[in-house]
Amino acid sequence: MITLHYASRAYRVDLADRTERLRTPPRYNPYWNMLLFGRHIGYEKKAGFEAFWVARLRTKTNQWRRYRLGKTDDEEEADGVTVLTYEQACMAATEWFRHNAGRLNAADPRPLLPLPGLIFEPIGDEFTVVRAMMGHLEWIRVSAQPSHFKIVVSLINCHILPRIGAMRVDDISAKDIRRLIKDLIESPVRRRAYIQQSSTPIADMDAETLRKRRKTANAVISVLKQAFMHAWEDRKTDNERAWRACRPIRNIHRPRTIHLSREECRRLLACCAGPFRDLVLAALYTGCRVSELVALDVQDALRDGYGLYIKPGKTMRERFVFLPDEGMLFILGLAAGRASKSPLLPSPTGGRWTAKQYLPALKAAALASGMPDGTCFYVFRHTYASQLVQAGAPFLAVSEQLGHVDPTTVMRTYAHLSPQIREAEVRQRFTPIDAVNAQRASDQAAMLQAFREGLHGPGRDTYAQIQDLSSRDLRVH
Repeated sequence: MITLHYASRAYRVDLADRTERLRTPPRYNPYWNMLLFGRHIGYEKKAGFEAFWVARLRTKTNQWRRYRLGKTDDEEEADGVTVLTYEQACMAATEWFRHNAGRLNAADPRPLLPLPGLIFEPIGDEFTVVRAMMGHLEWIRVSAQPSHFKIVVSLINCHILPRIGAMRVDDISAKDIRRLIKDLIESPVRRRAYIQQSSTPIADMDAETLRKRRKTANAVISVLKQAFMHAWEDRKTDNERAWRACRPIRNIHRPRTIHLSREECRRLLACCAGPFRDLVLAALYTGCRVSELVALDVQDALRDGYGLYIKPGKTMRERFVFLPDEGMLFILGLAAGRASKSPLLPSPTGGRWTAKQYLPALKAAALASGMPDGTCFYVFRHTYASQLVQAGAPFLAVSEQLGHVDPTTVMRTYAHLSPQIREAEVRQRFTPIDAVNAQRASDQAAMLQAFREGLHGPGRDTYAQIQDLSSRDLRVH
C-alpha cells in the first residue's frame, strides 16, 4: 500500500466506456472515477505497460490507500478473476473497501450529491419542515428544469433539513430563521465532504466571502419561503408567520468583470482548432449558453428568420437569436449539406459535445493565449452582451437576445458600463453652442483626451472599454 495525492483533474474520463478508455493517453497517475466520497475506482495506464484497474480510499488522516484489482479488458476478454470489466472492477473495489476500511482507518464514505431526493423522511403525522419540502419538491419537479430541481434538492439537503428538518412548521418563527441563516453563513463552504472544517465567525470574514455566503443564504431563504407558502396555500398549515419570517438579506450584487476585447477574442481563437474553434465562435456570435449551443440541430438554422432557433433551456422558454452577417455566413457554412437533425456543432467524434470534452480544451486554449484567470464559456456570453451594451443597444434587445426572463438582469449585470456609455453619448451628441470654445476643444483634443484618461486612474478596468460610436472601426485588423 502507498499514499497518493490527487491526480490532475484536467482530463475526465468515463471509465465505463471502453472506447473512451482506449483513446486516453498514458500517464503516471491513474484516471479516477468517484464511487462515493472517499472511495474511487481508477484506470492505470502507463506507457509500455498493461492497463490495470485500481481502487483507493481515503483515511481519517486525509491520506489515500491504493490497491491494484486486476487487468482491464482493453486487450483481453474478461474472465472475472485476473481480467475485469468496469462493472466487475467496481464490485471488486467495493469488496476491498468492505474488508479493509477498518484495518486502514478509512474515513466514513458519503453518497454523491446532488441526490435524487431528500436525505430525510418524515416520522409521525405532524406537519414538519421535511414534509413541507417534499410537497415543494413535487411542484419544482413539474414546473422547473431538471437542473434547477437538482439545485433545490442540494440546497434542502445541505442547509435546511440538517438544521430545522424535524421542526413543526407551526412552530417556525423569525428567530429560528435568523439562527439558521447565521449558522449557514458561518459554516464552511462544502468543497470536500470528507474534510472537517471549522466555522468562521461573520466578524472574521472578508467582504467577498461574506457576500458569497449571503448569496447562498438568500437562495435558501427563497426555497423556504416558497415551500412554506405552498404549504399554507394547500391548507397544510394556518401559520403565515413561517413564510413571512423568510426575509432576504440585503446583499451587494457584484457584476461579472471578465469581458474579452476583440483582440483577446482573436488571440483566443488562434489557439483553438477544428470543431472546438467552431463552438467558441458560435458562443461569441450568439451569446448563447454552452448548453444551448451543444443542443443545436442543423434544422435550427434559419428556422424562423435571420439567425438561430434556441430550444427551451434554463428558463424553459424558446427564443430566436438574430445574427450579424459574418455570424450568419458562419452558421450557413456549418449547416450546408448536412442532415437536418444532426448536431449543428458536432464534437470531434461527430456526436454532441460534453463538458468533459470542451472544458479541458477551453482551459488549454485560455492558458496558451494568456487569458485572465477564470475564463470560462460564460465569459463569451458576457463578452457578447457587453459589446452590444457598449455600442448603445437597448437593454431590452440585449435581454431578449440572451433569453433572460427579466430585462433588469442585464441592467444589473452591466450597470458598471453605463457611466462609460453615458459619457460617450454626451461627448458625441452635444451640439456646440459657442463657436470659440468648440474650436478650442477641437484644437486641444489630444490634451483633453489625456486629461480624461488621467481622471479614471491607473486601476481602471481594461476589459470591454467603450469607444466613441463615431470613431468605432468595424473592420477586422
